[in-house]
Amino acid sequence: MARRRSRARTRASPEPSSSASADIAWDPDVPAHAQTWMYLFLKGEVLTSFPDSRELRMRQMAWWNGLATPDVRRIDAEKVAIALHRFFRDAMRRPYEAEFERDGFAKSIQALTEVLVVADETVPTLAGVVDRIFRFESEA
Repeated sequence: MARRRSRARTRASPEPSSSASADIAWDPDVPAHAQTWMYLFLKGEVLTSFPDSRELRMRQMAWWNGLATPDVRRIDAEKVAIALHRFFRDAMRRPYEAEFERDGFAKSIQALTEVLVVADETVPTLAGVVDRIFRFESEA
């Protein structure tokens, strides 16, 4: 674990975004945003503050291996997706949104993985998928 943390610290700082992440609100008052960041921070996947994580890309997370083949990267991303699912569904007891009620586990792992495997996707984009999958206390 210490090796992963030191590797993550030496990565380049997030680049300015020209992608859709610049348009995504990144708000600590949005439970999906705050809790996604909290989970990633506590697991050592991100080492930046909440505000500084706005432009953090998947390739800058500790689990990312730049030398991995696409197949290996997908397997690694699925592991992260399963861990996120366990956190939100089992530990936080979040119910699925209507779209994910049927086949929720499989659909949610697929949705999370599709973001995690894209090197330039951002943490807010990942949090947006979490928000699409799970219902939070501030939602009806």
